[in-house]
Amino acid sequence: PWSQSKCTTAQTLGFKWFPSQGLYLNRERALKEINDLGISIILLSRRNLLTRFYSRQKAVKFNVWHSTDLKNLSKPTREEYMEGKLSIDIRTFIQTLVRWKKESEAMQVLCQQATRCLQITYTQLTSQSTHGDTMRRIFKFLNISAENFHPDASIGVRRRLSGGNQTSSSRFIDKVENSEEVRFALQGTVFEEMLE
Repeated sequence: PWSQSKCTTAQTLGFKWFPSQGLYLNRERALKEINDLGISIILLSRRNLLTRFYSRQKAVKFNVWHSTDLKNLSKPTREEYMEGKLSIDIRTFIQTLVRWKKESEAMQVLCQQATRCLQITYTQLTSQSTHGDTMRRIFKFLNISAENFHPDASIGVRRRLSGGNQTSSSRFIDKVENSEEVRFALQGTVFEEMLE
């Protein structure tokens, strides 16, 4: 994926590269090209893989990837969506968490070894209390003037990033129908601490 992502005929202002696109298989080559070309990286990550899994499963089930997609749901489906309860398939759940952990670690190493990398979390970007400061950090990192930036003006962006997956509880375990089964499956794993 790395060689296909490179653009040699036009100036590329930016692109998105997901860890699932083979980064942990091509990290050394990617790092060399990133540093040789002077590419700046902004690593946007979710620290809690359980909430990431929940958000993805919910998006797949309802085909709602952004809050703007809610308008396409019928009223009963929208109510079910807002309730937010999901049943988790334990087998695919654990496999996915293990794969995501590997991919996340590869991204962290890449960021540590890259010449220019800024790490921010999804929570920092979407939280009302940190959104403005996080955007200013991004502007500064990219050498873009933040003189005309006002956090209130970007509230629509923050809502689109977070609004589609908000439910009454922020704890992953409270949003799961088969919570006892999930707790049992995570006991003694590195993911257990993410339950709280």
